[in-house]
This record gives sequence, C-alpha cells and structure tokens, in this order.
Amino acid sequence: MTIPFAQQTPKHPTPPKPALKQATYPVYRLRWEKLKAFLEKRFPGYTFEERRANDRYQFDIPEDLTREDLDEIAKATDEDPRMPARVSQSPELLAYFSMSILQVPDAFLRSYQDFETYPQNICNSNSYPGTLQAYATRLDSVASRLFTESETEVFVPFRDLYPAGRGTATAPLNDDDEVLISQEPLTHNILGDDALKKWLGDRSSVDPLTSKCTGPIATKSDPKCRFIFISGGNSRKPLKISRRMLMRILTYHQVMPSYLDFMFVFGLSNTARELRFSGFREQVSLKTSAVSLVAPSMGRSGHSFQLCYNLKGVARISTEKPVQWSVRQIAIHHQFDVDEGTALWIVTKGDLEIKDRIKALTGKDARPEDRAFTSPEQCFKSSLAVHLLNCHWSTEDWRWYIQYLEDAIDNETDTAIHGRRGHGEAARVYIPADLQTLQDYQDKMNETIMVLQANNHVLMSLRDFYDALLHNSAFPLRDRSREDVAFFTKQVNEMIHDSSMQISRAELLVRITSDRKDLVSEKLITDSAMEY
Repeated sequence: MTIPFAQQTPKHPTPPKPALKQATYPVYRLRWEKLKAFLEKRFPGYTFEERRANDRYQFDIPEDLTREDLDEIAKATDEDPRMPARVSQSPELLAYFSMSILQVPDAFLRSYQDFETYPQNICNSNSYPGTLQAYATRLDSVASRLFTESETEVFVPFRDLYPAGRGTATAPLNDDDEVLISQEPLTHNILGDDALKKWLGDRSSVDPLTSKCTGPIATKSDPKCRFIFISGGNSRKPLKISRRMLMRILTYHQVMPSYLDFMFVFGLSNTARELRFSGFREQVSLKTSAVSLVAPSMGRSGHSFQLCYNLKGVARISTEKPVQWSVRQIAIHHQFDVDEGTALWIVTKGDLEIKDRIKALTGKDARPEDRAFTSPEQCFKSSLAVHLLNCHWSTEDWRWYIQYLEDAIDNETDTAIHGRRGHGEAARVYIPADLQTLQDYQDKMNETIMVLQANNHVLMSLRDFYDALLHNSAFPLRDRSREDVAFFTKQVNEMIHDSSMQISRAELLVRITSDRKDLVSEKLITDSAMEY
C-alpha cells in the first residue's frame, strides 16, 4: 500500500550528544548535593553520580565550565573566611578552581612519567646522548652533597604571576607574605614532593598493585611568569630541595640540561673552585615548533628560547673588625615563549636575597611596566627588567670591596714605605706572617679580576643574545621590542664599562701589592740581620 505523500513523516536522526570531558572541583566546604543540583540545572538531560579523587569531585560534562559557572558554584560553598568572595576577581583562583584535564603531547607525557631519569628523558634536547649520560653520572656523584633528602629541610619558594586589570601582574593574595594560590591558600613555600605535584597541577598517582601511573599529569596552564627559588643557606651547604623534586621541576618545564653545570658548583667546600666556573648557554627554537613541546592548553607554543648563566657579586658580611667580605654567585635559568609570552625563572643561590629583590620588582608597589603581562611584548619587556636586576646585583659592591683591600694593604705596608713618622716613634717589626697576609690580599685581588672579567663576558653574551634576536626573522616581537632591547643593551653596556674600570683599578693594586711585598721582604731580612 502506498502512503500518500502528505501523510509521510520524515525521520530525522537524533543528533549525537557531544563527547564528555572530565572536570573536577574541590571538595572543601562544598556538599555534593549542591554541586549536583547546579550541574543538573546547567546541563539538563545529564546525570551525575558522586565521585571523588584527591579531595576533588570528579564529573563528566559536555563543555567546560565558564567563569560565571564557577562564580555560581563558589556561592554554594559554605562560608570560608580565607576564600575570596568572587572567584572571577582572581585569575589565580579561577585557574585553581577550574582545573581540568589538559591535553599534552605523548612525548611530553612519556618524558614526565620518567622524570627521575632527567636529563636523559628530555624532549628535543640539543645535547648528544653521551653528554646526557655524563650529566646523569655527574648527578649521581654529587647528589649526596648537592641535595637534601629530608622532607623537614626542603624549602622551595614559588612566585607565580598572572595578568589582571590593565595587564599588570596580580599581586598574590597577600603580597606582604607572598601568599600564592595552592591547595593550601595560606602557604606559598613548597615543602615536599607531594606539595610540588599539586602546585604544578599533577593529579596523577601510582597504582600500588600495578605500579602504573593513573590520573592526569596536567590540570593547570603555566602562569604568565613563574619564579622558582632554590637555596641552601649558603653556597657550601646542600640545596634545600631533593633530587626527586628538582628532576620533576626540570622535566615539567623541559629545562635545558646545561643548567645542571651551573648548579653543580653549589655544595662545594672550596670557595675558589666555585669562582672559577662561569658561563652562558642558550637554546633557541623559533623557526619550527617541536611537536613534543606544543601544548596550547598549558600555554606552550613550542616557539621559545632558553638561557642559563651565572654571575658573581660581593657583599660585606661583617662590619666589626676584622671586616669580612664574601664573594657569592647566582645561577639563572630563563625561558620565554615568544607566542604565548609565558616566562620561567629558576634562581639558585646560597640565600634568598634575589627572591626579596624580585618580590620588590614585581610586587604591588613596583613599576607597572616591570610587571605587565597582557601581551607577549609586555611579558618580554618585563623579562628584560629581571635580567637587569641580576646584572645590577653582580656589579654594585665591587667598588667598595676593592677600596677595602686598598685600605688594608696601605695599613700593612705603611711602615715599610715611610719608616718612622716621628722622634721616638717605634718602628713596626715585620714577621713572616705579614708576608703571608700581603700574599692573601694579592690573591684576593687576582680573584677579583678573574670574577669581574668572567662577569663581563656573561654580560656581553647576554647583551649580544638579545641584539641577535632583533635580527632573527623568526622572532615575532623584533619590531615591537626594538626600543626595549636598545634600552636594555645600553644599561648592560654601562655596567660592563663600570666593571672594566674596576678591573683596571684592581690590576694596578696587584702591581702595587707586589712591589710592597718586596719592600716588606727586604725590611724583614734587614731586621733579622740587625738582631745578629
């Protein structure tokens, strides 16, 4: 039988539901009934069953929660005096509360799961396999003096900055205490590997039965600017970080292996050996994106450059006589994504002096241009300000240290040059120990020359690197950042010139000290002969 056309009912296939994606939300002060009611209203036709993992609710939704959604959920939580009234006012809180599973390249996933084998697990390393093996062997040999394995000794401050308002960095919730957003909002110092995992956004765990890693390793995109401060109390003590934590950090951020060269000098008992190593390393990936490093959800485009270098400064550590000075150094790692504008800084130093300076540079009372992150060019300009901070630190007190040595040498050799000053005045009687003292001062001056020359080489390498960026056709910010780089190079050139003047002054003092040693030696011989 034929059905009349007018009576035919066309059949339209039911459109398939969109694929679900997993999202999470903290359990803290939020009852499941309230969250479930919101989700059922927000996504009608879907059902939600209570699931928990790592103190977070887990649920599957057809699309990501919006800023307004998170505001509504935040209103449903029981009152917590530590939690801001509106999540949307803080990008850090938004990033924390909206954690979801991020897509990462398979190569990065495999690299991170093998983080304890760093640097042999690193993606797209420019180093030869033999070089990576040498680093691993060296790590094994220095681990006992370089790292601490006691959880009670671990102390690794992070400072993460995000754009807000007109593009200036959002100060942490309480900038005076440098409180940062973490699962414990009132603490900012990473005190162990578990805390580090949570901070990075790694929510994975190892199944004790199968030893397999389960759960997402990436749930948070990178902040616009992250500082990690590694210290040890002083350069001769072990760093307050475990080897496992350092390998996790370096793998998560895919840090170039050569940064290890600059860390190896810490924990040494011989200060002179520390001062003899100096260098500047670079790794540039601008023309082609390494597939294994492209993770847009994490804020990583694959177009980036990395730098690492060390600088040395001098500081007076005692004002009481005898006055004491100490030559100290910092090891800097920096990487910058030229498309996303994200920056990472790892600062290794005996103490946390640089941390305090960077806090002042990027804090709520700092110059807006030094903490602006709305656009990649603003992020780039802010990164130059941090380099200048490091360079200024390395040059600021050498003038006074050389003056201290000049005064000390004059005091030790005055009698040998001028003899008695008046009738009845007793002449100084030199002893062999006085020659040793003068030799010690001369060694310090030669050490000063070596350090200042090494610093100058690093400063020139840093200046030349950014100059070269402006001539690199693959650098997308070259036109918009030309004035910023010109100002940066001018500042660095002035510091190089000032250091060169101090080098000339120190070289002259070495010659003067050598001549006066000869005078003291002659007087010592004369005084000894007169005794007989």
